[in-house]
Amino acid sequence: MLQLLPKEILFKILELLEPTAIAKVLATCRHIYQYSKDNYLWFYLAKRQYKMTVPLDDALMFYWLLLAKYGNLLGYWLRLSNPYEGLLQVKCSGYKIFWC
Repeated sequence: MLQLLPKEILFKILELLEPTAIAKVLATCRHIYQYSKDNYLWFYLAKRQYKMTVPLDDALMFYWLLLAKYGNLLGYWLRLSNPYEGLLQVKCSGYKIFWC
């Protein structure tokens, strides 16, 4: 049944889901699993969930290797151990997440 849907409709459906829900759907259907490897889907999800633009040609790997693990830290400010040292902010640049 899902094989009859156009690729654009499948993408719109997947774009509405959270990444954990997408992972569950992928485990149930080979047809959708093939479309999940498209970088555009993960590019869109990174933009929606983390409000950041990731490299389109590596969006899938960028999302799962960096954002899925550390994305919830982006934008947080952390106090250093010594109160006189200041604050750190978690940021992302290129393929690295760093403190500044």
